[in-house]
Amino acid sequence: MRWLLALSLACVGCFGSSDVDLSDIEVALVAGSSIGHSASMTAAAMSAPVACVNVTQPCSAAFPCSGVASVTLGSACPLPLGGVGNGEVAISGSWAASDMATLGMMFGLGVSDGSVSLSEAIGVKVTTSMGHQTVAYAGQDVTVNQGAALGQSSWTVDVDNKMTPTDPSDDLYTINGAQQGATAGSGATVAQVSLTSVLLDPSCRQNPTAGMGVIQVVGSSSFQETIVTFHSACDGKVDVKGTLGGTHAQKLVLFH
Repeated sequence: MRWLLALSLACVGCFGSSDVDLSDIEVALVAGSSIGHSASMTAAAMSAPVACVNVTQPCSAAFPCSGVASVTLGSACPLPLGGVGNGEVAISGSWAASDMATLGMMFGLGVSDGSVSLSEAIGVKVTTSMGHQTVAYAGQDVTVNQGAALGQSSWTVDVDNKMTPTDPSDDLYTINGAQQGATAGSGATVAQVSLTSVLLDPSCRQNPTAGMGVIQVVGSSSFQETIVTFHSACDGKVDVKGTLGGTHAQKLVLFH
């Protein structure tokens, strides 16, 4: 009985019966979808015109070279997740070859129902192969508004352009990555957040439609694991399961 009581005190929320803090997963989703969206469109626009991308300094004739462009968000080029979007993303970068670029981007105004959580991303790597673009970046190179942070982390976004590189409206995005952080002191904790095969489908911009996320928090005398499953229903929610079982649906808050 004492063991059960101690476990319940050390694992509040592990049973999955109440809402848990998903902010780290939400920020990672916003970053992945926003960075993948602008990076993939800009890389494609250096080879052929892409809706919503204005190339002011082309880079396609001789390599290496530098390029500059802007992406105008809106109904013609909606964000993959969380809102239609408005404002511009300013992008510049260097191309080592037609299929290999390193980009930096500044995010302007936000989405229609809030403000975009990102303000800047640097060192974003984009490679193109067989109708797919792989966008890779480190969390410490991303500046996030609202006091949130990606921290020490590594992320990749696979963008399947469905063989229509000039039309981003049908693109599929798959996000993978992990973030780890530590807190020192007598109650030292190590937290890790991961996303695995998280699919963003253009048919649903309220929530990912497949994949999973895991939040693990390890303390000196406690362990808590939250498993987030993304379901096919387009309802703006996710399925959350605590350490000791029990699953409930929870609203996904992508923009604050």
